[in-house]
Amino acid sequence: MYMHGVKQPRNPWSDGPDFITQCQISPGTNHTYKVIFSTEEGTLWWHAHSDWTQSTVHGAIHILPAEGTTYPFPEPDGEHDIILELWFSSLQYPSSSTRMGCHSCFHLQMPDNIFDEMLNRTSALDITVGKPKH
Repeated sequence: MYMHGVKQPRNPWSDGPDFITQCQISPGTNHTYKVIFSTEEGTLWWHAHSDWTQSTVHGAIHILPAEGTTYPFPEPDGEHDIILELWFSSLQYPSSSTRMGCHSCFHLQMPDNIFDEMLNRTSALDITVGKPKH
């Protein structure tokens, strides 16, 4: 897992890609990832770094201002998460990953027509600058 924007004081060894900042979790085992939030606030993004989970395991974490404090800007009327992804249309293995025994690292295979499918499912958000919170 990788937590964008989280400082991870005294806890850096679980954050990042396999074979670089952490060891892989072996099949049939488990691992509890304790995330330590300190001064972060806002919307942060997390995602997986291993094999197929790169393209399917991701999300947003909303960290509200501490109780008794306010946003550093007018409080928003609403929130909408927009997460963009990167897809590859064919197998792409960096040679360094296969030398390390990671045969499915960086493999995000999607159908060639994925962009046509996405274009047919777009949406729009109505945004009014300065709209007060209800």
